[in-house]
Amino acid sequence: MAHGTATGSFKWGGKTFAFKDAPAYAEKNWGGAFPSKWHWVQCNSFDGEPGMSVTAVGARRGLLGLPGIEEDVGMIGLHYRGRFIELVPWNGSVEWDVDPWGRWLLRARNPQYEALLEATCSPSAGTPLRAPTAAQGLAPFCKDTFAGAARA
Repeated sequence: MAHGTATGSFKWGGKTFAFKDAPAYAEKNWGGAFPSKWHWVQCNSFDGEPGMSVTAVGARRGLLGLPGIEEDVGMIGLHYRGRFIELVPWNGSVEWDVDPWGRWLLRARNPQYEALLEATCSPSAGTPLRAPTAAQGLAPFCKDTFAGAARA
């Protein structure tokens, strides 16, 4: 779920925080199809562009029924001024240049649109997360942060 909103409350440190129609994002459970390598960027807030959000991903995934065979896939999904723009390999091209942590550069294009997304964060930013791995099961394998910057 990209470009979503949420309403509710949570308790933290003995205090209740309520929110209404706050920007929200939810990720799916990949199950047995979790990619061997991946990166993603998601941002629901861009200065000067209310209502804009972007979700971008690149991954190396296995092909069903072909053990040991993998392919690179990716996409940039952009909600912009009331439209959803999907930039994917089957209607254009997607490419990326990413560091292990702290810098992500993604570019996608199709016959109508081109998007360039640059996201950065401090090397010290991020919280380790457990993710599915082929060799170790669920293990600390990736990081996530809310302290990044995105420019599209």
